[in-house]
Amino acid sequence: MLYNLPGSRCARYSAQKWRRILNLVQWADQPASQSLIVEQAETEEGKKFVESEVSKLEKNDDGTITVFRSGTLQEGHNPATTSRKTAELIAAERKKQGLSSDIVEVKVNPSDISVVVKGIESEVFVKVDKSNKERIDKNTVQKQ
Repeated sequence: MLYNLPGSRCARYSAQKWRRILNLVQWADQPASQSLIVEQAETEEGKKFVESEVSKLEKNDDGTITVFRSGTLQEGHNPATTSRKTAELIAAERKKQGLSSDIVEVKVNPSDISVVVKGIESEVFVKVDKSNKERIDKNTVQKQ
């Protein structure tokens, strides 16, 4: 199975390779791996792919999308998931490693999502910058 960011190097990555990259991003927040994913999503074809995938995500009544993350959202591209169950699994693993296992629930605008990674993890990246930081902070709920 290949993930399809059309016309990019990522189109050639196997599901196994993506899992390795995502594990690095999820567990260690490795900037190099994260940068590769973000770089591909910022191409013209990548943007079309992200926009198409974001349109398929479940929306709240107010048009926002609920994402979950173990740890807070900082400025930059933050890995998160649209699945509460996945967030709980990540938090449990982080707790075993002695890392923060608090889960935050955040309502984000579709335009805040910079990357969508298809797969069972329901992985998305939320881009936080000066234009949306205050709104995102206001829409963040600490869960654990």
